[in-house]
Amino acid sequence: MKILCAILIAFSTFLTTFIDPQIKGSYRVEYDQQFHNNIDFTSISFSDSTYEKTFKNGNKTQGKIIRSYIENKKEHRIRLVDNHFDISRTGLDSLIKKSFGVPIVEFLENKSDTINFRSTYVWNLHITLNEGKLIRQNK
Repeated sequence: MKILCAILIAFSTFLTTFIDPQIKGSYRVEYDQQFHNNIDFTSISFSDSTYEKTFKNGNKTQGKIIRSYIENKKEHRIRLVDNHFDISRTGLDSLIKKSFGVPIVEFLENKSDTINFRSTYVWNLHITLNEGKLIRQNK
């Protein structure tokens, strides 16, 4: 019986780490100096398994939070994928999105008020579009 209780406690702790997101609230975005001409979004708000990005021009987009656990590093990696991408059927932009994949934001989940992130392509993770910090605005 004691073994069964220990297994149930361990299993519920394991599930909680994946179901209960660590990141919530609003964050201001600061881009690294080398990317100051390549600014994408200016703020982001996290809620459960979704987020909302606000752009420089005031437009907003929503997306989903994809979590993965890297066993050998004991880290939770977060990837943010926008819900809507306007992929045209012709032109260079369409070819780039088809070969590189859609742009995503990725970072390691932690409880810090400042989180380092980078933007990349879902199918070409070796390419960095920009980097910066997400700075918590409220708790």
